[in-house]
Amino acid sequence: MPSPLGYDGGLTLSTQVKNLDDALAWYQDRLGFTFLYRLDDIGWAELATETKGVNMGLSQVEDPKVG
Repeated sequence: MPSPLGYDGGLTLSTQVKNLDDALAWYQDRLGFTFLYRLDDIGWAELATETKGVNMGLSQVEDPKVG
């Protein structure tokens, strides 16, 4: 049944990274994710995973919080 809100079932996971260029290369080269788009003005990029409807978002920040 379609969502009354228009939700398509997709999911975007996100993580903070210090260097967007390095992170994009790593996720593509090591995990085989596919580059979707990049917004340099806000330090954001998304990649598609091998799981349909599941994307990975990368947010560039000066001091990434890990843990």
